[in-house]
Amino acid sequence: MKTKLLLIAIVSAFAFTSCEIETIDNCQSCELTYDILNTSSLSSTELDELSVESGWANYDEYFAVTHDLPETYCDSALTDIIAITNTEDLDDDGADDLKTYWNCQ
Repeated sequence: MKTKLLLIAIVSAFAFTSCEIETIDNCQSCELTYDILNTSSLSSTELDELSVESGWANYDEYFAVTHDLPETYCDSALTDIIAITNTEDLDDDGADDLKTYWNCQ
């Protein structure tokens, strides 16, 4: 009986020590940000005007409320979030107007 318990303990020790643990050393706070692209037919003033018509103070307020909140990402999740970039055609004219990306610090 003692031999079986010893064997189980040894096997368990090897099983748990072989797992790779991801350390949380590399963390940054990331915020979704936008830039108006050169291909856009909309100016920042026009974006603000459209937002005001929808009840927002300006486009920055609209963007902050309708998109993801700032969050802290670490290690592989940080690498993944930094790689995400999207473009949006806000006025359906076939040209992208905004680029959204995660700004991490």
